[in-house]
This record gives sequence, C-alpha cells and structure tokens, in this order.
Amino acid sequence: MKVLLLSPSPEKLLPCINSIDDEFVLLNAEVNKRFIVDSGINLLISYNYRYIIENEVLQIPGLRALNLHTSLLPFNRGSHPILWGILEGTPLGVTIHQIDKDLDTGPIVFQKEIQLFDQNKSLREVHEEINTALIDIFCTNWINLRDGNYITTPQAGPGTYHRSAIGHDFVSSLDKSWDTSVKDVAILYSNYLSEKRK
Repeated sequence: MKVLLLSPSPEKLLPCINSIDDEFVLLNAEVNKRFIVDSGINLLISYNYRYIIENEVLQIPGLRALNLHTSLLPFNRGSHPILWGILEGTPLGVTIHQIDKDLDTGPIVFQKEIQLFDQNKSLREVHEEINTALIDIFCTNWINLRDGNYITTPQAGPGTYHRSAIGHDFVSSLDKSWDTSVKDVAILYSNYLSEKRK
C-alpha cells in the first residue's frame, strides 16, 4: 500500500499512518494525475488541503480518495466550516468522506456530531477541539480506512457552502482574531455585516 497524504499539517496523522509498514508520500502542493500514477499511489488522504483535486485524478483506476473535514456534512462545505457552524448555528462535528468531483459532497464514511457547551471558549480553542476529535476518529478507524472496510452513506439534504474570502475577511476584522470568544462572535459578525452594507 502506498499512501499520499495531502496536508499542511501531516504530523497530526503520521503516528496513525506509521503504525503500519506502508509507504507514504507527503505533499502540500497541487497534485495531478501524472504524479499519482508515476508514484503508484493507492490511497489519497486530504486533511486541511487547500487545493481542488481534479476529477481526472479521482478517476484513476484503483485509487481511493478520502477527505477529513471539520464539519458535520452536509453543513458547512468549503472554507472555515467551524466558524460558519458557530455563526449560523448549524450542527458542529467532523466527517471523513470519499472525495468526488464536487467540493465536500462525497459519500460519508465516518461522522460525529460535537456539542459546544462552553461559550467562553475562543474560536481557536473550539478549532483545536474539533480537529482533535477528527484526528481521533481517523486514528481509531485507520485500519478500516486503509483497507476500504467501511460502508458509505450519501449526504442527505442541501446543506450549506461557504467560500474562503468572506470568512477570512471577517476573522481579519476581529481585534482578537481567532482568540475571540464564541459568545462574542455572533454580535461581532452582525456588526461586520452592518459595516459592509454602508
């Protein structure tokens, strides 16, 4: 088995992947069909990867492609999923899903809802908590993910989708940035929208 890990922070997943004597390749740049084929990749794993994986890559025979996403899909596809879950009051959670030709729309492999009880936590703390839960699910199920021993479930409902620009602009406008508390974020977002309308 040869595993390609597409991520800016592969060190979070490596302890799990290293538990089995497989070959793995790390990459945090755009990937194409030629690279996958020439490298002999069997399994592609995407975690916080910023590039779109082209459909011609996903159609390579024998390749399985999985994405780790910090939302309870189909809610908050796209960028800043945790931030939008808080702002819009949609369920928070984590999802491992198969990658298809559209963004974060593939069948669900594993999923867990996460309750946010402490409104005094910062955006950064919630982000870390949810990412930790995602890594835990990945590590707990790594052998089954590796071997393809799982049943997928289609995503149900239209869900929500967000582009990166708005979330990035909003967080940049916050005096405390990611250290802003959850309880303050909704009010600050309302103020942010009011300023944008002027």
